Amino acid sequence: MAPRSDPEEPARRRGAAGVLDARVLGELAELAGADPAAFLRDLFRMFREDAARRMGELEVGCAGGDFGAVAGAAHALKSSSAQLGAVGLAELCEGIETLARCDADPNALERLVQSARETLARVERAMGEFETSV
Repeated sequence: MAPRSDPEEPARRRGAAGVLDARVLGELAELAGADPAAFLRDLFRMFREDAARRMGELEVGCAGGDFGAVAGAAHALKSSSAQLGAVGLAELCEGIETLARCDADPNALERLVQSARETLARVERAMGEFETSV
């Protein structure tokens, strides 16, 4: 019998209030060289700028029924979120991308985009907490 996976393990791996994956942040810090805190602050700044632009694209695309634009913005935000360790946001963006590519119900898509906006706010708060702790 295969060992049971621990269902709480992903939550333990996430740092900063369970929103950011501490393992990913640790791997990013290892890439930084001499000043990992400054490196992570720069990554967080770039992420914030890009995420704000992508959220705007998601909202405009939803409002205009442009599912292609929604899928593209969701894909980009999914990738940058995953690379930063914002796993929950990446998963939401994957769902948005999938729905948009299927020309799904616009109301369902708008609800997911709203959830992504709320999750992004939690990610940004967690980044701020992380920045003050290092």
